[in-house]
Amino acid sequence: MSFRGALRRRSGQAPRRSNLLIATKNTAGVSLIIAIIFVSAFLLVIAGLAEVQIRTIRNIANRESEAKARYLAESAQELANYWVTTKGVGANSEDDANGIGLLKGALYVVAQGMGITNCVSTNCVPDFKIQSRAGAGDTFSLSFGTALPQTYYSVPIRRTGSVAKECQVDVPTALAAVTDMDKANDACNWNKIGVGETVEVPLYYDDQTGTPSWGSGSFILRVRTPCEDYENGTTNCTSGERIELYPKVGDPAYRNRDKDKVLIQWLISSKDGGKTMVAGDKTVVVQNGSLRVDLSDTRDGSKNTEISAGRIDDAVDNSSGSLDGFLVLNSDQKGKDLAQSDPQSINSFLQNVSNPILRLSLVDQPKRQAPPSLNVPFLEYQLLTTNAISDTKSSLSGTIQIGDFKKEFSASQKHEPTLGGFALESF
Repeated sequence: MSFRGALRRRSGQAPRRSNLLIATKNTAGVSLIIAIIFVSAFLLVIAGLAEVQIRTIRNIANRESEAKARYLAESAQELANYWVTTKGVGANSEDDANGIGLLKGALYVVAQGMGITNCVSTNCVPDFKIQSRAGAGDTFSLSFGTALPQTYYSVPIRRTGSVAKECQVDVPTALAAVTDMDKANDACNWNKIGVGETVEVPLYYDDQTGTPSWGSGSFILRVRTPCEDYENGTTNCTSGERIELYPKVGDPAYRNRDKDKVLIQWLISSKDGGKTMVAGDKTVVVQNGSLRVDLSDTRDGSKNTEISAGRIDDAVDNSSGSLDGFLVLNSDQKGKDLAQSDPQSINSFLQNVSNPILRLSLVDQPKRQAPPSLNVPFLEYQLLTTNAISDTKSSLSGTIQIGDFKKEFSASQKHEPTLGGFALESF
């Protein structure tokens, strides 16, 4: 047999077994890789879906916790409202540990009714606080004119004023140049008063004796205009950047009783209305009309104590050299006791009055000096006292934690003005 014949026969033979095994192994390897990729992709999809489900469940739980916390905060406000109305003027939560303990116990019952399980009995809101008067940590050390520094409480309570929106902290205390006067002048420590609005400040708070009185204290009332740029949210500015009122010092209308209108009317009344003092209105007749006596020298207690536009403007820019620090009235000055014919110092009057209340009313529209046709929408006021007294509102704050959700809450309960009395509005 020739070589070619043999080669033809061999080329027609079936493949060897070893070649088949190699081909089969290669196919199985590719299939395994495809299976692994498919399973991995499937697991990734399942994991993604599971993550979505977990997030959804968590969001639902958070929304439920948030709703429960909100309802519990509203319950806390209602209970605080009741507590304030029953505990008297100027009461703080630390004055009545037992009462606040009962209040927290009531919150616990409410929490149990809503299915809140991580609330500890009487401690659902561990930092629950009601404040109706300034405490020892809310004071300022201030000096006016040549007087030595004194410790003053303030109304509004420090960092709770209505002029500024955010009042969690004072102006930066890290700066060495920042003084207590800078802090007292910060907008967070001033309240707004609008035209036609009346506020009442109790010059006392209900204490353990049940016979609150003024004692030997003193007070300073400060009033100022808004910043020129108040419409853009500016609340802190220098005196020179504040609105000038008409009439300013040097204007022919300044001190003229017919032209320099009383803007803030003040009076002090006992809670029962039995005793009342109003502003001294002494004037002197001159060629152009009646002038308020020595308006620039308010520290002389025998002078006129009406709070006119000119007096406020003078206190803002200190044009006369006597009205500094926005001061428009102090308790060393004299008013008219309606039961007496002669003027009497405010401090002397307060010695004989139980539960005295200072009433402030913005009774006329403040006008700009230039142009005088433009109105000033509001004024700012601050009362400084050497005694702790009630604020014009009660403040509530606390923190509620339900699961991983934490809610801080706060509310303000304004005291409603009632001549000769004291009432509370709802939250």
